[in-house]
Amino acid sequence: MAQKWIVKEHEADALKKQKAYTSYKFEDANENAFVYWTWSLKDGDFRIVNSSQQIFDYNDKRIMEITIGFYDNQDNLLEKSKTRMKVEEDPQFASVLNVLSNKTCKKVIKFLNEQEGYVRIIAPLYLTATDFDIKVLCHKSCENL
Repeated sequence: MAQKWIVKEHEADALKKQKAYTSYKFEDANENAFVYWTWSLKDGDFRIVNSSQQIFDYNDKRIMEITIGFYDNQDNLLEKSKTRMKVEEDPQFASVLNVLSNKTCKKVIKFLNEQEGYVRIIAPLYLTATDFDIKVLCHKSCENL
């Protein structure tokens, strides 16, 4: 499977009291995903989804630290930061993380929307020697593929 952005327009729903919005989902070759919505820049919300059977390695409060790298098109690391994410409460969704930092979330989404290159997210997996590692291409970089 190729790396790609899937953009979906959602209509307003009066019954759910929901306004129209857009969702953005990036899938890598392993079907891991990065998801955000129209309101993400304002509210500070994105998620990462691990497609494998491995769950994330989190503490007793379901919190874990992840590393985020911002790269240009020549694979040069421009900046590195760490933030915390919370694992969904439902055990069947133990592979889904919500970012806890509005500042970090806004920075990631702004970079993805405005720059060329990619954002790399690394998160520890439970009882494995390898980490979850997703490379999310910026929208402009995907347009050039």
